[in-house]
Amino acid sequence: MKDWLIEKTVPGLLNDRVLKPYGELTAFKLNSRERSAEGEIMLKGEREPVRVRIGSYEFIHEGDRTFVVINDLITSREWLTRLAQQFVIGKPFELPASMGKYAAMIA
Repeated sequence: MKDWLIEKTVPGLLNDRVLKPYGELTAFKLNSRERSAEGEIMLKGEREPVRVRIGSYEFIHEGDRTFVVINDLITSREWLTRLAQQFVIGKPFELPASMGKYAAMIA
């Protein structure tokens, strides 16, 4: 039930706060038990969506701040997967306070 709730909430938040300049998350599936997620992003200027699979993630809490660390990510575009390996994998990204409250639900 909690995964379903997050699946309905996260796309709107990500689209509005993160992805708006680049495209739109059109599909999202979460498995909080395995700490994995997958989805499709329709990037501006592209004809087909990019499939994204997060094989492992974790949350770090520091006071009232929450960070997400993605430990494994694969996309349907090799160049994008390589870019993620260089700039995303293993790096903490602070979540906006409005999104941080959901981290406890899927941690």
